[in-house]
Formats: sequence, C-alpha cells, structure tokens
Amino acid sequence: MPQLPGWILVSREAFLTVPEREIGANFNIDGAACDTYQNSLIMSRDSLLWKSSTGSSRVLSVPLSHYVQRSVRNYRKRSRKPPMHQSTEIIATQRLRLRSLTCADVQPLHDHVLSDAVVMALALSGQPMSSSQSKEFIDRNFERDAGGKKLGVLIERATEQVIGFAGLLQCDALGEPDYELGFVLRRSAWGHGYATEIGRGQLEYGFSVLGLRRLLALVAPKNNTSITVLKKIGMELYSTVHSDQRGDRRVYVAWNSMET
Repeated sequence: MPQLPGWILVSREAFLTVPEREIGANFNIDGAACDTYQNSLIMSRDSLLWKSSTGSSRVLSVPLSHYVQRSVRNYRKRSRKPPMHQSTEIIATQRLRLRSLTCADVQPLHDHVLSDAVVMALALSGQPMSSSQSKEFIDRNFERDAGGKKLGVLIERATEQVIGFAGLLQCDALGEPDYELGFVLRRSAWGHGYATEIGRGQLEYGFSVLGLRRLLALVAPKNNTSITVLKKIGMELYSTVHSDQRGDRRVYVAWNSMET
C-alpha cells in the first residue's frame, strides 16, 4: 500500500477518509472503538494508526477493515456523543422520561437523592453520599450517549423536574453476566406509582429493544415497598445473595417471554 506524503502508516486494510479537522474527537464506527490524540488516530479493534509527521492540513486517509467501510458517509452522525448540555431520551412512559445525563442534573441528583439518608437507606450501599462520592458514582454509572445499559435521569413529564434515577446496570450476582434494573426516587416522588411505571418501562426496553434473555432486580429484604413493586411488574424471587458493598439482597428475576 502506498504511503501518503506527511503520514506514517503503521497498519493496513481498506480506506476511510477523515478530514484532519475531525482529529481530537473520540468516536465509534460500527462498534469499533476509535480514539484520537493530537495528530494521530487509533482504532483499537485492528490496532490501526495513521500519524501526522508534518502537521499538514491535507485530508487524512485512515485504513479500516471492510466491516466499517460502509460507514464512511454516516460515521459522524452515528459516532458523536451528545454534548453534556443536551440529553437523549432512553425510555418514555405516560408520565415519565428516562434520559441521558446533562451537567445540570448532577446537583439535583446529589441534593435530593444521593445525599438524602432516608432515600438511600435501602438503596445501593445504604449510605448517603458526599458531594465527591456522588460525582464519582454519577461519572461511573450514568448514561451520556443513551446506549441503554447504564443509569439515566428520571424526569417527571408534567414538571420537567428531576425526580431520581433508573436504568440498567451490569450485574453478576448470579455468577453470570446479567443486567439489573433499578429505580431510586426523591421523597417528593414517592406514592405516585412512578416506581411501577418505570419498572415496567425498563422491562419492556430490556426485552424488546436490547433483546436480553432475563433481567434481575436486587432489593434489600426490608425494602417492602420495592418488593411489592417488583412483584407487581411480574418479577419473581429467585435467590438471596450477599456482597460486602450492598449486604444481603434478594434477587428477583423476569424472563423474556419472546426469547425462543
């Protein structure tokens, strides 16, 4: 393969053309994780790298394998994550929206949910979080690109108020790779049936959109309110587990009835 003037070829395959001005942004193409740093572009799946040696403003031709070649025209549209001041809807129900995180959500999540000792008593580790702990938890577990496999911000449609969080998280409580659903609501949102509504929405999303074979829910044995919700949405008690971080938890399971 001929080498382009001003560019060092470190691998080879098919071609995708990317303007140099795009370098400096992260993106994905057909599930192949790409990353950029200064004047280089790296594609992890095939260990591909083109690196500028001259700082030229010419168009950069990047070698990619054939399975991403079909993405040339549309890669920008699919690959860009929404800015943190924008959000993307994940689940919509009659009264609620579950959407990706924005910068403006961090403070109300901390003030009304994560730092509230009453709210957190039976959720996660059972302890309220400091401001730094909340930030770390949000950074690690919340959606920014609406992929549907992390937590999202729960919004009350009537008021557009942040009322908590919900969503799917990876879970190995049963010794297999699974996802658990969950919901944690601020106190002002209790008693309105919101947990049942978003619980059903998560089941529908996990089975119909993501095609998961089963979903789990882990609940503290004393959390009778959440246990009632899980039973109401059709989940059944499967086992009891213990972890150092969360203590004893009952594991409820729902199976995908559409799976063959």
